[in-house]
Amino acid sequence: IWPKGKLCECGQRGCLRSYVAGRELVKKMKKVGLTGSGGSNTLSGLAEMAVQGQGQAVKIIRKAGQSLGVAIGHMINIIGVGEVIINSDINRAGRLFLVPIEDAVRRSVPKEKHLIPQIRFSALNGYAGSLGAAILALQRACGIP
Repeated sequence: IWPKGKLCECGQRGCLRSYVAGRELVKKMKKVGLTGSGGSNTLSGLAEMAVQGQGQAVKIIRKAGQSLGVAIGHMINIIGVGEVIINSDINRAGRLFLVPIEDAVRRSVPKEKHLIPQIRFSALNGYAGSLGAAILALQRACGIP
């Protein structure tokens, strides 16, 4: 998403993972010396610090939102998307995360080509992956295809 961006663990430059993946955001927290409540570095802690107005946390959240918005804009331009639901612990930052996403999407998508979809947060609060894995395990255990 950022052609001359930072080096990703895959060897390429500017990959979405380098800007939005949870472990990358936690690395950024550590790099700038941020520590969540109880001394832990988590996405929830990052979101909490951003909501409380901690400048470095806000900056990390906004850059992640901007990067995700660029990627979402590309998806809209390529395949057309009717709705975007974001599921992450960063969602707890609310509008601090959502506004940069929406702004980047608006800049990326030509209005005359596609409708800009509604972008919203999942009600699962970051648990979608865990719930999906649990459902798959139950299906296999019960012999459900």
